[in-house]
Amino acid sequence: MPEPLFEALAENILESLSESDDETATALALETLQERIARPLRFNTSTYDELESLGLLSPWEIDALLRYRNAYGPITGAHELHYIPDFPSEKARRLAPFLSFEPATPPESLAQTIKRRGRHELALRYGRALYRSKAYTENRYAGTPDAAALRYRFQAENRLQIGLALEKDAGEKRIPDSWAGFIALGDAAPNTQGHPRAGALKSWIIGTYKLHFGYGLHLGGGLFGGGLDAEMLARPGNGLKPFASTAESGYFSGSAVCLQAARRTEVTLFYSYRKIDAAVEDGLITSLPAGGYHRTDAECEKRRRAVQQVGGLAVEQAFRHAKIGMTLSYTFLDKPYQPKSALYNQFNRLSDKVLGGGFHYRALWRSLHFYGELGWSCIFNTPEPNNAPAPHPRPTAVSAALFQGLQWKVHPRFSLAAQWRHYPRTYGGYFVHAPGRQSKAYNESGFGCLARTNFSDRLHLDAAVDFALHGWFSYPKKPPFTDRRYDLKLHYAARRHALQVYALYQYRQSASNTPSAGNNAAEAAASAAGTLHVLRLHLAYDSPCGFLYQSRLECRNFAKGWLIYQDFGYRLPSGKFSGNLRFALFQTASNQERFYAYESDLLYAAAFPAYAGRGHRLYILIRYKPFRFMTLEARYAHTLYDHSFTSGNGLNESPGGLRPEIKCQIRFTF
Repeated sequence: MPEPLFEALAENILESLSESDDETATALALETLQERIARPLRFNTSTYDELESLGLLSPWEIDALLRYRNAYGPITGAHELHYIPDFPSEKARRLAPFLSFEPATPPESLAQTIKRRGRHELALRYGRALYRSKAYTENRYAGTPDAAALRYRFQAENRLQIGLALEKDAGEKRIPDSWAGFIALGDAAPNTQGHPRAGALKSWIIGTYKLHFGYGLHLGGGLFGGGLDAEMLARPGNGLKPFASTAESGYFSGSAVCLQAARRTEVTLFYSYRKIDAAVEDGLITSLPAGGYHRTDAECEKRRRAVQQVGGLAVEQAFRHAKIGMTLSYTFLDKPYQPKSALYNQFNRLSDKVLGGGFHYRALWRSLHFYGELGWSCIFNTPEPNNAPAPHPRPTAVSAALFQGLQWKVHPRFSLAAQWRHYPRTYGGYFVHAPGRQSKAYNESGFGCLARTNFSDRLHLDAAVDFALHGWFSYPKKPPFTDRRYDLKLHYAARRHALQVYALYQYRQSASNTPSAGNNAAEAAASAAGTLHVLRLHLAYDSPCGFLYQSRLECRNFAKGWLIYQDFGYRLPSGKFSGNLRFALFQTASNQERFYAYESDLLYAAAFPAYAGRGHRLYILIRYKPFRFMTLEARYAHTLYDHSFTSGNGLNESPGGLRPEIKCQIRFTF
């Protein structure tokens, strides 16, 4: 697909997840996007939920596609999308890499499906940092700087899927240090209307899998938002999916089954038994690190020290233009969980037993689209051991959270959207990841409004306003504060060529709600207050002859911090060779004001490096396909910091200002 288009989609993911400080969620969201490109969705048998999970179509566009397919039968190709009433023609080019238009095939046996449609994919990846950090020179890491991963996937439509992922991070000793794998069985392909037959086994997964229902207040997968597009603001979960990724958190391990109880009713039952990292002191779990690193002695000591079990169900009922669902789960650990008390978790401390649930819905009525979720959690007390001092009495915490959204297509060229969220400071759960400013949905009440004006098919203007109130202390010691955000974006896209130009202005203001009372309180309040101005100018051109040109200038606080980069790329029309090069210059006052920008990386790998300090960055990515079944990828990148005798900090500190790294990968498809 065109590189500017993929980068725009990836940056939408980054902007919707950057405030959560969850790198795993970002990597999983980007990998989901890459998997859809590698295995396009079969449009002629796809359902509303599958089209919605692409994150590229508004509810009205999906409705227009399905009405056309129901009236005229299967679509023969992407060119036919231009003739669909109420469907914008510019979406056809964006959808082409994600959809296939194969005709529906008659039901066949599992053996025939495996023989005729089975596809294997094997990827081997290697990476290494070419600089020697303090962690290796002082023998603080148990392993070598080499990082390696293996990924295998077999897919025969939805009838049979097998996946396996093995990984060793840099500094880890075990080979492999982590793994994920599954076997998934499904029913025969649905009919031409995209409806599975009643009473069918839709999916049965044994191994590792993901659950994402509703909008993340109970079982969330961390994939939300559509950038500043008022018609793409809502993106619900896509239910039960197999998982075989190098990410080391955010998934379940056990077995799950999805049954088609009726034509439009699905029931999902799941059970998970998974060993997770934990810090254990005197028989009590004090923390649950989610990074997945096992390099130092302290990290290795926490490796798989606790067992997490989860059981539950989800029921969803679909209608012609609406859907409702209910989820319920119970999570418990094999040891008492008592995190260390701090201001930020005084009212939100998870225990080893958590019961939770949620109710979610969406409804499309003419020009209005309603959606939302109500979640509740019940955190049970964990008694102290007999030899421990008596704790302060704390009742079981029962709380409810609400997320509500509305989209209004006022005119074919004007749309409005609004979202309201209320997450109490006592709300919690192990798999909560809802839209908001923090990684978990708690201690936040906010309201956002967004508008899009389409001056033409090529020119549109987006404006957004968002207010958030944090009524209690946030991690680590941030006092209560109010956050205000304003965004304005003008975007132009040429019709005949892949030319995109946009200008983005963002204003951020944080004001503490805590009055000063002494030096310590004044310092804390000052740390929570601040303003930020961001101006970004971006130009991307993907020429028909294969050349790619991309430029960006981004300034913060009136040029006190800035980033400028230039991309060049080329790909052969045959697709056998492609290459990308970027040269970037940057300067920031501190690490807190760092920039993030998406970089092209190996398939199934994410690259969102932080630009902080002063220096330049260079990366080169080359893909070569010598045979139809083989793809070779290599990437070199380095960051050079100006006037620096050392770079990095802590165990990552290394002499000199140059930090180079390499990656390579070989993929086989057959």
